[in-house]
Amino acid sequence: MNALDWFWVFANFLMPAWVMAVLLAVLAPRWLHRGRRPRFVLNLVLSGLLGTLVLVVGLVLTQNDGRMATYAALLLVQATLQWWLQRPTA
Repeated sequence: MNALDWFWVFANFLMPAWVMAVLLAVLAPRWLHRGRRPRFVLNLVLSGLLGTLVLVVGLVLTQNDGRMATYAALLLVQATLQWWLQRPTA
């Protein structure tokens, strides 16, 4: 495999986490109208990095990429992060 092939392997591995991060950073503030609105870039970076961590942990634990349990954990973690970022301030 050459460098371009490796790039596409890693890009396709990380794509679910970062696409979800972009969608949640754009749409979550519009859907959740309570509490504070986190900054777009902070929301995007935190969600993307946490999603990447979930995908890597899922790969290590299951020794296979693309398991449904990993994607379920990705959805759960990123949704929980959105809830936490948008919680009302005291």
